[in-house]
Amino acid sequence: MGHLDKITKDFGIPVEWIIDSKIFYDFTKRINLNKVSIKKEYVSLKNINKKLKKGFLITYIDGFYLWEKDYGLYFKYHFPHFIIILSKTEEKYRIIDPNDGIIKEVNEKVLLRGIKSLKRHLWMSPMIIRFNQK
Repeated sequence: MGHLDKITKDFGIPVEWIIDSKIFYDFTKRINLNKVSIKKEYVSLKNINKKLKKGFLITYIDGFYLWEKDYGLYFKYHFPHFIIILSKTEEKYRIIDPNDGIIKEVNEKVLLRGIKSLKRHLWMSPMIIRFNQK
């Protein structure tokens, strides 16, 4: 919340914050955030695809599904993780993973598993953050 409020105050960029969980939505709705539009919507691939038409997104997932076994230790653990979704091509998404800063492609199943696991395994709210880009 603090990061979004800081961006809107310092740079005047309006932000759309989509929250999947009603409990978390109700909590954040009570906080006065400058130029942050908070909405309660289901975070799904359909919703992500729709919002991607207006520009890149930041989304919250279970990072477990981004790791391959040959990377080492981290593939064993589930953890909440923000990623940047740049675009969609057929059945893949171009993303930037802040862990390494590399642009890579993940398929729909990986992204969907990350969203569902964040909610069902880690008990955290999936969310989408969209900056109102020109």
